[in-house]
Amino acid sequence: NLSRSQLNDVAKKVNQALEKIIHPYATPYDGDVVYVATTSKDEHSMDSKEAEILSREISEVATRAILDTFLRFRTKA
Repeated sequence: NLSRSQLNDVAKKVNQALEKIIHPYATPYDGDVVYVATTSKDEHSMDSKEAEILSREISEVATRAILDTFLRFRTKA
């Protein structure tokens, strides 16, 4: 379970990862949005080291998903 602060950190890291591979990213007109949520009712948060590792992994997965989609589209065109 991630605390609200940890969820915000995940969103920031994913945004930073995506802006490295999507150009332009997060302009007022493009609609780029990252949503991060939890369904847990447990109020205990994850240890900060675990949360940092999870943030990096989520960012990596998001980056790979965008790149894989781009490469699939490009090879079909």
